[in-house]
Amino acid sequence: MSNYISKSELLGLGSPVICINYCKLQTILNRYTRAYYTGSKHWDADVFAVDYEGTLVYICTGKSPSGTIEPPKELNKKYDNKAKEISRNTSLKSEYKNKLIDKLLKEYVREVLA
Repeated sequence: MSNYISKSELLGLGSPVICINYCKLQTILNRYTRAYYTGSKHWDADVFAVDYEGTLVYICTGKSPSGTIEPPKELNKKYDNKAKEISRNTSLKSEYKNKLIDKLLKEYVREVLA
């Protein structure tokens, strides 16, 4: 995915697009490559592509995100808190933390799509 994608391109991909507010999964998503889209005057949202069981699922997060699925805020908070626990655990090596966060992201997507 290039750095820029239009909102209409994103919604026209035919894949699920999970829509969440700005910074609600930051701890999970901050190390992944992102694209973005803008409104008429400013940045609106970042878009992350997640390979989930061979299908691309997109997570759109920002000040004005768009999507086809809007998960409950409690679910976003639950997974972000789990990611914070992993990130703050000083007894774990970075590689292992990354694997745990990758697994956590897949669990999140599975729960959202269920």
